[in-house]
Amino acid sequence: MNKMMKNIFSYLTKNEGFYMDQCKNLYTKREIWIAVKKFPQGIFAIAITDDKNADIDEREVREHLLKSGMNFSLNLIVLTNSEYIGEFHGSYPRVVININSHRIMYCDQSLEGIGNAAVEIIRRSENPHKKNKSNYVITIALISINIILYVISGILSDNFLDIDGAVLLLLGGKFGPLINNGEWWRIITCNFLHGGLIHIVTNMYSLYIIGSQIEIIFGKLKYIIIYTIAGITSSLFSYYLAPNTLSIGASGAIFGLLGALLSFAIKEKDRINKGVITNILIVVALNIYIGTTIPNIDNYAHFGGLIGGMIISVIFLLTSKKSFY
Repeated sequence: MNKMMKNIFSYLTKNEGFYMDQCKNLYTKREIWIAVKKFPQGIFAIAITDDKNADIDEREVREHLLKSGMNFSLNLIVLTNSEYIGEFHGSYPRVVININSHRIMYCDQSLEGIGNAAVEIIRRSENPHKKNKSNYVITIALISINIILYVISGILSDNFLDIDGAVLLLLGGKFGPLINNGEWWRIITCNFLHGGLIHIVTNMYSLYIIGSQIEIIFGKLKYIIIYTIAGITSSLFSYYLAPNTLSIGASGAIFGLLGALLSFAIKEKDRINKGVITNILIVVALNIYIGTTIPNIDNYAHFGGLIGGMIISVIFLLTSKKSFY
């Protein structure tokens, strides 16, 4: 087993609750390692192989699982150097990853999450002392936009610690009367403005932590859609429920990402650590508590973003993933 395979198996056993099993390829005399998780419905198994041995390994693992006498769902992670994917389709769900370009070349819908995680693990395997940032390009871009606008706000306010409300209104803060006059774009721009240094530091830290996970799980395009829709729904909630307040900040959209993470954890509750859902719920509850006890926090925006993020992520999860059994 090479280093990349070991790291992927290590991730599955330490973070996803799998245990290791093995069988022997009778043709090549090599050991085939399998990550296994048992459910009441049967066995969920993941075998990691390469493009040269995928077909043979698939048959050997299938025969091995049949001997258990239990229902099983076999899935394959196929590592390759090739750019040709025509021969990679098989009887069981699989994700095919080019280990040179770190690109998913083929992926059955049920393995999207595992495939994205495996790509990130392969990247880190090449240089474990350096965290690869390329997988977080959307998160970094969003953080950069927020910081640039904050710098502009600080310059116009002549104060980088506490931004002038008039400047925030000028740059696109949410304010109902102006939106009623046709300045609808404030529904979007308000999500990229912040009122003070602590405000932007806490929001950007949260965005980096949560956004990087969403970018891996859902992919870049869906991440952008989730973030955008959550930002819009957060602004709309604030607009309709508190129309005469000036509202700014990325926290509504970030709550949407948190909602998407919660939706994913619930959907995959049988394949991830049991404490993940509890931890997410604690974070949500804690932020809601903080929002209700500290003044000048737009709770309507938080609830709107959370609901928007959960709805769109559920749609993505239901339309892009199949049942394991």
